[in-house]
Amino acid sequence: MSRSTMLGVALALCLASAALALLLDWPYAGWLALGIAALLLLAQHRERRAANAARRRLSQVLDALPAGVVLYDADDRLVLANADFRRLYGPIAGRLVPGLHFKELLRHAVRAGLVPEAQGLPGEAWIDARLALHRSAAVGAAPPMLRRMADGHWRRIAEQRLPDGGLIAFSFDVTDMVESERALQEARGLAESSRQQLVDAIEALPAGVEIYDTQDRLVVFNQHLARMYPHIAEHMSIGHSFESLLRRSIDLGLVPAAQGDVETWLADRLAQRGRSGAPLLQQLANGAWIHVYETRQASGAVVGVRLEVTELVRQRQALADAQAHAEQARAALEDAIEALPEGFAMFDADDRLVLCNRRYREIYADSAPAMTPGARFEDIVRHGVERGQYPQAAADPEAWLADRVRRHLNPSGEPILQELPGNRWLRIDERKTRSGGVAGVRSDVTEMVQARQQLEALSTTDPLTGVGNRRLFDQRLAHEMGRAQRQGQPLALLMVDIDHFKRYNDRYGHPAGDAALQRVATLLRQQARRPDELVARYGGEEFALLLPHSDEAEALNLAERCLAALTAAAIEHADSATAGYVTLSIGVAVYDVQAQLRREDSAAFVARADAALYAAKQRGRARVVASAAPS
Repeated sequence: MSRSTMLGVALALCLASAALALLLDWPYAGWLALGIAALLLLAQHRERRAANAARRRLSQVLDALPAGVVLYDADDRLVLANADFRRLYGPIAGRLVPGLHFKELLRHAVRAGLVPEAQGLPGEAWIDARLALHRSAAVGAAPPMLRRMADGHWRRIAEQRLPDGGLIAFSFDVTDMVESERALQEARGLAESSRQQLVDAIEALPAGVEIYDTQDRLVVFNQHLARMYPHIAEHMSIGHSFESLLRRSIDLGLVPAAQGDVETWLADRLAQRGRSGAPLLQQLANGAWIHVYETRQASGAVVGVRLEVTELVRQRQALADAQAHAEQARAALEDAIEALPEGFAMFDADDRLVLCNRRYREIYADSAPAMTPGARFEDIVRHGVERGQYPQAAADPEAWLADRVRRHLNPSGEPILQELPGNRWLRIDERKTRSGGVAGVRSDVTEMVQARQQLEALSTTDPLTGVGNRRLFDQRLAHEMGRAQRQGQPLALLMVDIDHFKRYNDRYGHPAGDAALQRVATLLRQQARRPDELVARYGGEEFALLLPHSDEAEALNLAERCLAALTAAAIEHADSATAGYVTLSIGVAVYDVQAQLRREDSAAFVARADAALYAAKQRGRARVVASAAPS
């Protein structure tokens, strides 16, 4: 018997005793019984208050948890559900009342479209399957479940039966974990693909190629190298050190120069390994001569290329043979480049074309006639721009061309995503060469981009205006501020607000207001011409434009273009206190690591742009105001 029940029974006995005493004319006994009853009544009241307080505290604790918690009794009827669980099932939150059977909760959720995986299944097939998993928790046989919810997020659901026959369930948001796992699998696939491409390219070269790691252990070698050294080919396995392979050659008598003082010769050979610019001349067991080229990378790894130069040695025609060797090496390089499944092009220090492969010409078919040795990169790209080869250049061809040339001449190391007609996409990876030129690879990533576009369109696009939403803005802002800090490049932000928009809605109605928002978003997007510039709906009638690599002058110029575009559009606004058409107020802030005395976080950066927007409104609207940089 519970404590509250015992207090109730005692109270009833005391009241009965008091009544009997008064009837029998025992006044003192009656008043004493009444006093005891009053004390018991007070104790029962205090216990109820304590129980209610405990229940409130439990409810507050459960509501504070960052996970959904729901409790069912032994008959599978709802006892309680915390705030996170109710938010998860918002459209049916009103039905989540104590006593609701678990099966009925499932039916409500399916009917409300809150269970994506149940869509399209016949009848109650999904509900029956879910109930089977639910019941299996009674014997501890139900593993945690991974479910995709209606909001696109992933939840991990765990159910556990309690000793009294009830059931408690927890659901945690594991979206980040699921997306990270997918990204990891994609990255592993890309890494393996890249490695295989490297192996294939090395195998295609008419030279022995070997790559050693920072510990001088063999990582990659081609079959041409194994044929050069048939007596030790069986020992050429991944992980063997260069020294162990060299000792094997010495033991087989294949290194005449090492005879006499093996350890001294070996120590000198290892000390010079990868540090001499001149090739090492070596004679093989079959009498052939080879040049051994070894290059030590900045990481400490060593790349070796072994080319046969027998005729060079035999004929003593150093210059002629050197020229033939150079031409042979160039031909080998061109053959290797031609064998690549990706587009490849190399430009010299004057930005003139040195060579490109057939795949590069196929990718840029419209520019191919201009791809002659010595042609400037800018002239080749301009040839394609004039023929509509670059959709991203359509808004402002000259501005796009200038930006493309600038990024080509100063590659940052980060890939460039480039659009071609027909929604085809390329990944451009460009690097500076040792001679000051630029070498670049073009990879077709159309399928990957289209898949990503579909996913991003669902999660990062404002459904009304078609521009980025607040989530995309926050992601890009964090990314671009990090890049600005690393590279020392400026970053500009425009906060844009439609003047007197409430009056517009009040006069023309919300459908017209939605149409006006869409028109403004289109005009803003037309002014943001660079591929990396972002237009996003920040909230309500407010938009944000994020402009990487833009200083204050460029940001102000774009802001003025936005004002001019709205003026030219002449969207009627009879109730505007500023003009007879829709106008904008714009606040501008620039984040420049080199110019500012201190760094600011993203919230402070947005706050500066917002303050400038407020100043524009205070000064009469329909204008641009720039924020001063923080000191």
